[in-house]
Amino acid sequence: MSKQRRSFKVEEKLLILKQAEDEGIKQTLLQHHLSYSVLSRWRIKLEALHRLNSNALNTASQQELNLLIEENIRLRKIIAEQALELQINRERLNNLRSIGKS
Repeated sequence: MSKQRRSFKVEEKLLILKQAEDEGIKQTLLQHHLSYSVLSRWRIKLEALHRLNSNALNTASQQELNLLIEENIRLRKIIAEQALELQINRERLNNLRSIGKS
């Protein structure tokens, strides 16, 4: 009789890896009847998966950042135009006041 190969879900692997961090690798391996190489392989694969997910997130974040930068540029142009209009109106008003005083 051969032993049936066990399979673990990703969530179970994550819990076992977390337990190994918290309680120690040796104790966790004994409790779950695993070898160190299995635990190392899981860690490597899950770290690679995490990096892929974070890269996808970084891409989405980068796109959102680009949109915010473009909006910021548009708003700065609007503010600059309004400031220029205010300056022109103040100068006109000062000119009218100086003409009225004369």
